[in-house]
Amino acid sequence: MIKFNADSIFGEAPARLTIGPAGDMVVPNSRLSPFSPGSQAVGPLELTLKVVGRLVVDTDAELDGYLGYLNSLLTHPPLTATVSDDTGREWTSMSFVRFEPTGPIERGRRVSLGFEATFVRFLTP
Repeated sequence: MIKFNADSIFGEAPARLTIGPAGDMVVPNSRLSPFSPGSQAVGPLELTLKVVGRLVVDTDAELDGYLGYLNSLLTHPPLTATVSDDTGREWTSMSFVRFEPTGPIERGRRVSLGFEATFVRFLTP
């Protein structure tokens, strides 16, 4: 179960957490000057966490409510808190920046919707 600010924001949804790339952002020199070959490192990458899973609820109305709740967490400026996973691992100062449904709503005994959520630890000057 993935938690944000100590709340299980995705409920009991089966979910996988992936840590994004680390290192420097590299851009082609041609982006900075049209006729310059090569590339250069312009600074460190921000830490990103991607959560891929399925929201599982009993009714369409419950799903609508859940989606409304998740959208209320997508604020500007972004809400910043700690993200934690089932193992107790924590990432502090993470901002919830994106929630994206990844397929159709599935209706069977229960109602479910695939999703991808993104959290970013922004670099501070």
